[in-house]
Amino acid sequence: MNKWFIVAIIGVVLLVIGLGLSIYGTDYLGGVVSSTLSSLKSESFSSLPPGKSISIVVPSNTIMLVAYNSTAPIEFNSTVTQANGIYLSEVTSTNTPSVYSFTNNYTHAVDVKYVVKTIDISKVEMAGIGVITVFVGLIIAIIAGIVGVISYFRKKRQTGMPPSPPTNPYGP
Repeated sequence: MNKWFIVAIIGVVLLVIGLGLSIYGTDYLGGVVSSTLSSLKSESFSSLPPGKSISIVVPSNTIMLVAYNSTAPIEFNSTVTQANGIYLSEVTSTNTPSVYSFTNNYTHAVDVKYVVKTIDISKVEMAGIGVITVFVGLIIAIIAGIVGVISYFRKKRQTGMPPSPPTNPYGP
């Protein structure tokens, strides 16, 4: 068997493993977002008086997803994505705990409801490793395929005819 064919098979195997890890990780993240939004729907609103805030403490080395809804846009000290009146934010901490807060900067009370879910970092890392593995497998498979095709046509040109299939040393 041609060595480049074996390298191409290894590339395809890495590609499949990477796709599996990527799908697993993105499916997990989709499940976290979906369950967070479902939990937000079942929460009830609470009143946030003017000038007051609600703090969320994120433990060290943690990623959390915060989803909230309010009767008026309120300040949240993190990057927020808004869709259909629901606000989503990913909050993180490194070596020390971090504090994020909702703040009511209005002169009247604002009703707010929120949900905080922890994201398993190891599953997110697996998705990242999966994406890298997909690219590595793809590159290996493409290079091995190109080299294999070139070597096939070189053999054909040298002999003037296509190379014969390998013979089985154990019988017909």
